[in-house]
Amino acid sequence: MEQLFSRDGTEFNGTPEFNDAGKPVRYVPIACNRCHVINGQRLWVMGTENGRPYSRTGFDCWTCGNAGVRGQRKERLYTAKELARVNKSAATREARRAEAHRIAVEQAQAARAAQEAEYRAQHAEFLAKIATLCTGNGSDFWDRLVNIAEGSQAPPPL
Repeated sequence: MEQLFSRDGTEFNGTPEFNDAGKPVRYVPIACNRCHVINGQRLWVMGTENGRPYSRTGFDCWTCGNAGVRGQRKERLYTAKELARVNKSAATREARRAEAHRIAVEQAQAARAAQEAEYRAQHAEFLAKIATLCTGNGSDFWDRLVNIAEGSQAPPPL
């Protein structure tokens, strides 16, 4: 039998089982979301004593009974050829997604620039009046207002 790999590319050295479609799978334990490691610390189960896990509280975890595992899930195994094909199609999908995101961002930026140009054209008279009130030293209210409107300065914190 050919060498098998998991989806992340690690080699599988055991004996695989086969699903209904005849594809090789392995069973991976699912850690208990109640008592297993959370942020690097075991909050419920402290260790094993006489072959049985014990807890900090003296009570058993009601999700898994202090086993630390609440079930198993099937994980598909791939040959090197299948894994290369799967990775290639995933890379293609990611490239398409990235391209669509780039196009959407460019369209949003173009729409924003068009909106701003339309606003400036519509309110040119008002913006010109504000410009006449500016002193040019940058500390006056009207100078700060114009700088904020042009995006050259962030508004001061409250």
